[in-house]
Amino acid sequence: MPTAPSIATRSATEADLPLLVALRRGFGADGDDAELAAQLRGQLDGSTIVLLDGHPVGLLRVHRGSRDWAIQQVQLLPGYRRAGIGSRLIGEVLAEARAQGARVSLSVLKANPARSLYERLGFTVTAECENGYSMRACP
Repeated sequence: MPTAPSIATRSATEADLPLLVALRRGFGADGDDAELAAQLRGQLDGSTIVLLDGHPVGLLRVHRGSRDWAIQQVQLLPGYRRAGIGSRLIGEVLAEARAQGARVSLSVLKANPARSLYERLGFTVTAECENGYSMRACP
């Protein structure tokens, strides 16, 4: 029986800027690579790189407050989407938050198909704006 791919995370570093630029490009970002890298450089602190069998494939940003956590970003390179990686990452965040008694929230654009994933994982819409939803999962 084949084993599931190994998913791990590590803190982002300056060396990850090309990956972060590629992730933004995968979501339709325009502009010069150097400009994007300069913008993203300020976001390295608190960013976590997602590794699949040791290879960087995505980004996870979670703000962990004492009672409220916010998933700020989950981004995967296009070839790694819809492969269960996001589900596993978010599931781990939810389990960790529940163990701490914290609630988890996130925002998603209306056009983003990930909304159905979030609903499957127990998130419900708490607010709606013109182009997106705020969602929350409780412990």
